[in-house]
Amino acid sequence: MKQTSYIKSLNQFAERVLIGDPCVAPYTNNYIGVHAAALENTFLMVKALLDEPVFAALTRVYAQHYPASLWDLNRFGERFSEFLRAQAQGPRGDQVQWRWVASIADLEYAIALQYYADLDLQAGGDVINVAVCDPEEMTEERLLYLNQLHPYLSVSVECVHAQQLAVWRQGLQVILGALDRGEI
Repeated sequence: MKQTSYIKSLNQFAERVLIGDPCVAPYTNNYIGVHAAALENTFLMVKALLDEPVFAALTRVYAQHYPASLWDLNRFGERFSEFLRAQAQGPRGDQVQWRWVASIADLEYAIALQYYADLDLQAGGDVINVAVCDPEEMTEERLLYLNQLHPYLSVSVECVHAQQLAVWRQGLQVILGALDRGEI
C-alpha cells in the first residue's frame, strides 16, 4: 500500500516536471545547474575556446534537453560534441569553428571516461579513438594547454598535427597518443 502511494507520488512529480509546473521549478533549475556544472568540469578546453557566456548558455540548454543516460555525473555529456557540431547550422554557425570545438569535446569526453573508469581496471578501459577534424589546429601549444587543464593526462609529442588520437589509461594515469603514428 505504501509503495503504491510512493509510486503514485513519483508519477505526479514527474508529470509536473514535464508540464513545467512552477511548483517544481526549484528542482528543475537545480537539475539543470548541476548538470551544466558537470559539463563545465569535463569540457575545460571547450570552455576556454568559447566565450564564457556562450559556453554557459550551451551547457544549460544541453542539460535541459539531453537527459543523463548514466547515473555518474562525471560521465554526463556523451552527446555534447554532437550538440556542438549542430551549432554550425544555427544563425551564428560561421562565428566559431564548431567542428574543431566538437572534436575537442570528443577528446575531453574520452579523457573523462578514462579518468573515471572503474578503479579496479588497473590498465584502464578499452582504448578510445578520437578523430581530429582539423589536424593543423592540434598544435603543441594547444596540447600543452590541454595537459594543464587535465593534470592527470600524459600527452605524447607525437599528437601534434595528428589526425587520429587515442586515449587510454595506465593505472591512474590517462594517456593521449597519436594513433596514426603508431603509438598504440
